[in-house]
Amino acid sequence: MKLDDIITTEVGSCCVYVQYPDGGTSGFRVAHNKPEELLEVIFAAFNHGSQQESKVFLNSKTRSMSVGDFVTFYNLGESSCYRVEPTGFKKVDSREFLIAKLKHRRSQII
Repeated sequence: MKLDDIITTEVGSCCVYVQYPDGGTSGFRVAHNKPEELLEVIFAAFNHGSQQESKVFLNSKTRSMSVGDFVTFYNLGESSCYRVEPTGFKKVDSREFLIAKLKHRRSQII
């Protein structure tokens, strides 16, 4: 499955945000409601050189996803957030992205 094949503009579809603590967020909707099944697809779609880069990623002109970045899903009032780990993803509280962003900002000041 390729990300570009399931991106949609349909209202009521699952909203996905790829979030970088050091700046930038890419958002899109997908016609799919099982986040765990999409994580590896999204990772490939948001990495230069994967041969599966999505149009959303290429148009965003952001860096490739890496350890510490986040993917958040919103669907029918429910949300789930995942952090990229050295191998795979870890489901985390959505506030962890805000904490990571604040830590990054603080490191820039000090």
